[in-house]
Amino acid sequence: MFLAAGSVWNKGDGVAALIASLHDSLKNGKVLVAGDTTSDLPMLQHAVSENKTGAMALFVGAGDSLRESVRSIVGDDSRICFVSCPDVVHAAFARILAAKVELD
Repeated sequence: MFLAAGSVWNKGDGVAALIASLHDSLKNGKVLVAGDTTSDLPMLQHAVSENKTGAMALFVGAGDSLRESVRSIVGDDSRICFVSCPDVVHAAFARILAAKVELD
């Protein structure tokens, strides 16, 4: 991926470059974007632009302004989760992974 001189690189560009390098797509299935600051919004915008109904957002410790931006981008509160701290996410993932191991 080539950027013109003076262009700004953001996390959305990074996701696009990664997906392109893997010869993959975000168009099908579910896409979970996790973030905690406004610098994560371009990543979420890219995911939603590629997969309007499958993109989901998980944001940690988001203030009111960031929450509103996330809601505006996703457009469906059923695909958005805000948590108070990263430990909540880590505990949830640990539990999910443990349950998967038991099912396998």
